[in-house]
Amino acid sequence: NDPSGAIAKAANKVAAGIGLKTKEEADLEKKMKMDEFLLDAWNDLQEDMEYHNEQDQKFRLNELQNKRASDWSKEHGKIATRQAIVFAKDTENVISTTNKAI
Repeated sequence: NDPSGAIAKAANKVAAGIGLKTKEEADLEKKMKMDEFLLDAWNDLQEDMEYHNEQDQKFRLNELQNKRASDWSKEHGKIATRQAIVFAKDTENVISTTNKAI
């Protein structure tokens, strides 16, 4: 039992005198390594998130472009159908008028 910490202090002085790391130095080094590891992990996570966000944006943009292309096709299909109906009616009128003239 070392309530005043005298033994720990003496041990630290001895360790420092012979070039060993004190417990505080070793703990600090461990903490710094852990902080470095956590920082690296955080940076990796940020890069992953940026990549996935970029991929998600590309996917959403592609979906939007596909929807617009589909909408455009549908609308132009309707226009083409209307034009075909008008052309058929005009042709029918021309035939009818021609038959009346004959």
